[in-house]
Amino acid sequence: MKYCLVIPAYNEENRIAPRLDNVMDEFVKAYGTDCKVVVVSESKDKTDQIVREYEKKCENIILYNPNSTERLFKGGVVREAFKYACKTYDPEFIGFVDADMSVSGSEMVRMFTELQKQNCDGLIGSRYMKGSKLIGKRSTSRNVASRFFNGIVRVLFGMDYLDTQCGAKVFKGESLKSVLHLLILKDWTFDVNLLYEMKLAKYDVREMPLEYVVVETDSKVRTFTQAPSFAIVSFGYRIYKSWLGKYIPRSLMRSIYLWSIGE
Repeated sequence: MKYCLVIPAYNEENRIAPRLDNVMDEFVKAYGTDCKVVVVSESKDKTDQIVREYEKKCENIILYNPNSTERLFKGGVVREAFKYACKTYDPEFIGFVDADMSVSGSEMVRMFTELQKQNCDGLIGSRYMKGSKLIGKRSTSRNVASRFFNGIVRVLFGMDYLDTQCGAKVFKGESLKSVLHLLILKDWTFDVNLLYEMKLAKYDVREMPLEYVVVETDSKVRTFTQAPSFAIVSFGYRIYKSWLGKYIPRSLMRSIYLWSIGE
């Protein structure tokens, strides 16, 4: 298998059908039998039922339910879907895109194409680079929180990306597989965890501008309640990766982490 696209879907019964229609029309049509689309879900609504109907219509689409005794959140399900896809299909290139239609199937094709053209280990989509095109307007609070969090990431992890949190990323399969066992964060800071481990492993992960449709209706992100959690988890993860982490009990760090994400 050459291409694999993971779509995390948590209670997306109102949005998953248009997302899959778009993926079939633009992503599957571009790659045919060379691709798989893995929808990973721990939903409580009709999301899984809808995806199963698409499985019958399109052999490229797969529903994957992680076997976990605890809530995995977005980062956790993407991580588990990556592991499943790498083990099952061994894709040459693999990535993920959010279920909300903010990034189209054709943009994901463009990302995979650019990844091969640049011959780097990964590409992350950016809403803030020169050349990016935002369709719609983000709220002021979301913009402020995004820039604040980006500043924290730059200072703590020394990564110069303008947008670590955009829900569109692609990687070489072999490069991604080598760091999957190091992904420990399952909340929205999963992206930082992934990119920092790629950096420590000396992989070349670059940023590229995207066409991005602003979708704030039914968003799972709650700016004012989750922004402090983002900051706390980021600081905690940075300490965990530093020499100080050797002296702090793992059980204590895990307890603080679960508390900070509200679990």
